Amino acid sequence: MSLLVSQSAKSDRPRCSHMRAAALATTALLACGRSLADTPAAPPAGTGHTQAAPAAQTEDITVTTRKRTEKVLKVPASITVLSKVDLHRYNIQKFNDYATQVPSLSFITGGGSAYGLAASRAIAIRGVVGNNTTGFYIDETPVPATIDPRVVDLQRIEVLKGPQGTLYGSESEGGNIRLISNPPAYDRSTYELSANAGGTSHGGSPDYGDDIIANLVLVPDQTALRLVQYDNHEAGFLTRTYPNPNDPSTRVDVGNQGQITTTGYSAALSQRVTDDLTATVRLLYQNAYDYGWPTAYAPANDFTVTSYTEDRDHNNQEKSKDIWYLPSFVLNYAGSGYSVTSSTSYFDRSTHDVEDGTEAVTEQLQGTFGYSGPEQNSLWNLNETDKIFTQETRIAFDQIYHVSGVAGLYFSSERFVLLQPPSIYAGITPLYGDDNIYGGRSSLYTRNAAAFGELYIHVLPELTVTLGAREYLLHQGGDSYSTGIFGSPAPGHTDNYTDGLLPKFGISYQITPDDLLYVLSSKGFRPGGVGTPVPSTCDADLYKLGLNTSTPLSFAADSDWNYEAGFKSALLDHKLSVTGAVFDIEWKNIQQTINLADCGATFEGNAGAARIRGGELEMRSDPFQGMHVRAGVSYNDAHITSRGNGVQLAGQRINGVPTWEASAGGEYDHPIGAKVMGFVSGDFSFTGDSLSADNSAGDPLTRKAYEVGNARAGIRFGSTEIAFYINNFTNTKANLGDLQAISIVRIITNAGGPTNDLRVTLLNPLEAGIQLRQSF
Repeated sequence: MSLLVSQSAKSDRPRCSHMRAAALATTALLACGRSLADTPAAPPAGTGHTQAAPAAQTEDITVTTRKRTEKVLKVPASITVLSKVDLHRYNIQKFNDYATQVPSLSFITGGGSAYGLAASRAIAIRGVVGNNTTGFYIDETPVPATIDPRVVDLQRIEVLKGPQGTLYGSESEGGNIRLISNPPAYDRSTYELSANAGGTSHGGSPDYGDDIIANLVLVPDQTALRLVQYDNHEAGFLTRTYPNPNDPSTRVDVGNQGQITTTGYSAALSQRVTDDLTATVRLLYQNAYDYGWPTAYAPANDFTVTSYTEDRDHNNQEKSKDIWYLPSFVLNYAGSGYSVTSSTSYFDRSTHDVEDGTEAVTEQLQGTFGYSGPEQNSLWNLNETDKIFTQETRIAFDQIYHVSGVAGLYFSSERFVLLQPPSIYAGITPLYGDDNIYGGRSSLYTRNAAAFGELYIHVLPELTVTLGAREYLLHQGGDSYSTGIFGSPAPGHTDNYTDGLLPKFGISYQITPDDLLYVLSSKGFRPGGVGTPVPSTCDADLYKLGLNTSTPLSFAADSDWNYEAGFKSALLDHKLSVTGAVFDIEWKNIQQTINLADCGATFEGNAGAARIRGGELEMRSDPFQGMHVRAGVSYNDAHITSRGNGVQLAGQRINGVPTWEASAGGEYDHPIGAKVMGFVSGDFSFTGDSLSADNSAGDPLTRKAYEVGNARAGIRFGSTEIAFYINNFTNTKANLGDLQAISIVRIITNAGGPTNDLRVTLLNPLEAGIQLRQSF
């Protein structure tokens, strides 16, 4: 049953020597040669090239994960980067596409502590899962991790693993995802066009999309404007049925359920005020609309999706909408040996979900209150708004007396409101005193101020010590209440001030210019929030867990410590790079969705503690001209060590976290004429099984492991590319997460007996089509 959601970034290649070989053998790093980075086997359309760049010309990927520009193989931290070429090569267009390419990153679409569809995704990095555990940035701006910006005109995606508290604050407890846009270019005007058309297996409409990117030089070397527009439509692949009102012995089919249409715009104006000072104003907007939910029923007693058809009792159309916009203003001053950056932004989002709760509401009224009247339509609405103002000013400086670093000030103010209008079941007031089944409102105001910094002390040319800290002051105030037959008489409330220090300590050793070893420890933190009142019919469930009626009304902060050791190495004279890390995360006072299985309510509470141990290994290689491969694997042993107030027992796996993940991809291109380059690319990923968020302690449900494969093939000539694509060519019915119902979970009886008829979100089945890209 839906109750209220809680809310809470030059050296020359050395020669191999016996001394170097011995050092590398001692550390299990066999390396000789410079680092490979990110040069493609063949550049995408619009670069003006049709031949692959020689392997000797590869260069390192540049990142800004530590809020300064650095080569990724020189940063002593675990980072996965997908460059602009990778995004093009693997046809990455949305979150699901890149999330499966990153070791130690998993996700649940539906579930966690959020209800409905629009804002329900929970991301886990290294097993730290839940709302607000993963920071999500668009350029300089932190935004909710539940949004899914289309991947259009990005320079790269950076994924930082492990707590990032010192530089990114309270909502980066597991790590950080950063989407970096292409900035306006001052040198020349360019235009890029892209279009695709195709179809989806079981699809009820065509797939199609387009995007247009224009870089306009208004004043050469001084003023530039970058404009982006995109539209995308993905067919629905499910069918909803209901009894034919003219012939009850037959059913009416409504296809194309789960189709999603996404429209977006971006405009960025950049002005070079002086040679050193640049000002950029940017506006982003996106509107995503789901006609029906991409969900299928998976009864709890076998938890398996068997059909793309949803049989319902009435003709009620479910839907979802997610609209957001993001204006920002960034000033950057590049001085001699230092830079100063000021970023100001305002994020505004509204979501709307409509769910059909007809069958489940009638069942609950019959079972709990003895209702014997006719079944009625029962539509449940959920509206959320989220408004966030953010300002950060920082300075990054190069080495001064063997010390370099970054320091800054941060402030944010957020107002989150959830509104669930009354769900009316007409004609029952004489029986129960109210026609309202359930309604409610929750609001949370958060103000966060912090001072942060990291110092990199170069004790020796090869040895660097990292010292970091973030001092924060956090104020939260919020209220929630619920009404109706299944409402709660007790309102939720929180009003607290929290301050603290998030430290970081690390040591890195550059064994050779191509080989780096590091160890680090860092702390992450997530604030608490206003709780979710549960109805009095849940009192017995609370008492069984040793809780009381006040427990759901608020939840406290949680925190974790990460202890990590890793290496980065370049091998085979530019042709191979290998990175790896092992870690131990100690997580305390865990915010966890607590499922009251008998009464059907959930709320956010605090469990005891957990330990997550694991590792990641990644490689990138250009073994010969025209060939590029990449691969990664991760292991996460994530277990509860203390139950606390949670429903998961000590020793049980953390909900929603797969133990193993792996991915691999590659591209090969070859000339097929004097001016034409042919290419083929593909990727394949494996996600291990995980426990459902709808678990009760004695009856765990397991989401099965799944594999996803995608492929492209085509030709490039000049600045034109034509490609054929197949997504999910194995046609996997992957369970991406079980949805937390806005209304009430219905009960069915099948071969396994009575059970909750859970709804799970699904990966789109096989999609195929053609793409055209043109630049000029």
